[in-house]
Amino acid sequence: MRVYDHAVDKGVIPENPISTVSDKDKPPIENPLGAILSPRVWDRCIQMLDEPIDPEIAQREIAVRNRALLRVLFELGLTPAELRGLLEQAFVDKAGQQDASIKVDGESYTRVRELLISEHTRLGIVEWLRVKATSPAHAASEILFSGKTGKVLTDEQLLNLVRAFLLKACASVGEAPPLRLGPQIVRNTLLVRLLREGVHQDEVVLRAGLKNAKGLLHLREHLPEGPRLKLAGATKRKDDEPVEPEVRPLLRA
Repeated sequence: MRVYDHAVDKGVIPENPISTVSDKDKPPIENPLGAILSPRVWDRCIQMLDEPIDPEIAQREIAVRNRALLRVLFELGLTPAELRGLLEQAFVDKAGQQDASIKVDGESYTRVRELLISEHTRLGIVEWLRVKATSPAHAASEILFSGKTGKVLTDEQLLNLVRAFLLKACASVGEAPPLRLGPQIVRNTLLVRLLREGVHQDEVVLRAGLKNAKGLLHLREHLPEGPRLKLAGATKRKDDEPVEPEVRPLLRA
């Protein structure tokens, strides 16, 4: 490119013959909108999480962990880092006397938010903790959903786990899988479903551990007109204050 530009400067050639090539060769700008799962795939995922685990499979220990982890992901929509970093003490179980919950350390603007979980999810975690306590590889780890060596799951391990589950769900309903499959598409889908169901956007912001409604803008095109306009209005504020900067209350998923 510079050689041609130099030749133009010297009057050797009238114009740079490749001046427009670089623009044509640029890849298209990536669509910033967050991908979501179709209702059919989402419903199938929930059905799959309710199916019993075959007691005869060789990797039953991992299957129990995976189901508990996936239940938490689909119910709370945690970020990959939050999900991987959960400690056993994050699980608050009142032994049936009160709603169980998960305490999540915020990644940035949030500090701690305590999210109520369903009985199905509570039982899944209880089952996993029982199995975990008898496993030499997992028992000594304080990580709630520890890896095979007892360490924190890597991003790649979590991605592969969720991806395999979503691919199975897509195949079972005869749908082509989205281009992106991983924990983030599950989180996106849950947030969109909450907004579509009429949950106030500030409540969704709190549950998601976001700073404010601007963190939901990438999902706007998946919303019907009403929620989409409300979201657009909330993000036109000139200030950048968080919805609530302090401790998060108990929130029902």
